[in-house]
Amino acid sequence: NHVGNNVPYWDDHESGSDLLYDEYNPSQMVEDIRKVTQQYRQQSSNQRGHALIVSLPTAEVEEAAQQAIAAGVPVFGMNTGYDRAQELGLLTFVAMDEFKAGQAAGQEILRMTTDDDMMANTSLTAGDSLGKLQNTTKVLYINHEWGNFALEQRRNGLEDVLEETSASKNASFEVVELVISDSTGEGITEATLSQSLEGCPYHAIVSGQHIGQSVVEAIQSACGDGDEEKHVIKGVFDTSEFVYRAIAVGDVDFAISQQHWLQSSVTAAMASLFASSTGMHLQYSVESNSGTYLS
Repeated sequence: NHVGNNVPYWDDHESGSDLLYDEYNPSQMVEDIRKVTQQYRQQSSNQRGHALIVSLPTAEVEEAAQQAIAAGVPVFGMNTGYDRAQELGLLTFVAMDEFKAGQAAGQEILRMTTDDDMMANTSLTAGDSLGKLQNTTKVLYINHEWGNFALEQRRNGLEDVLEETSASKNASFEVVELVISDSTGEGITEATLSQSLEGCPYHAIVSGQHIGQSVVEAIQSACGDGDEEKHVIKGVFDTSEFVYRAIAVGDVDFAISQQHWLQSSVTAAMASLFASSTGMHLQYSVESNSGTYLS
């Protein structure tokens, strides 16, 4: 897994013998997958592992996984990289469609924008409401893991919905990306965000993955969240106990859940079935050519 220790999202993925990294580190993933591949080649069938479960955040990790497959290692995937899984030869893959998740975030921003406006003026239609947005409406997208395919696809889906709205309505949306290398979210301080949030020119702020208290406090401080006239829509991908509490008290407006418990448990179950069976390939799902996926 591409990151995990002390990260709420990945803490829920523990199963069997696993490697969770202190920070986002694709290079270490490549090294470890190659070690597993070498061990698989050298050890007898009763000594080596029965299956390898990976996420595929970058092209380099994909290449290492493909080398493992070529060496005969049964490789199963989850979370990141489902759209390339079958092409690479993974036995199956359980994940969320990241592009569709980004689209869902964009649709939620539009819904909340029009709902708030139409509640204040019942004669407005949704199209009228969007048309009232002045100049270019900026949406900030926070990317905690630069180079991770999943976070790029989420941003692309978000942009797709907002660009389509810009083309069809009298409104103009711009997605501004802020890249922060801290993968836990907890280490992002108000000082880290202050420059990007100065003057709070954003209509909405979406975090590409889980967030912590420091991120919420930074947004509240910079964007004057106590001022109803200046309410900034706040969304997040991935859920945790903190995120649910933040939604309950109004500090976060919406979240896109990956159902990470299902991702890990279903993948582990498939790998276990494979290891205890005759070794026949599992059937790919009809819905996705890339294997099983959960939306």
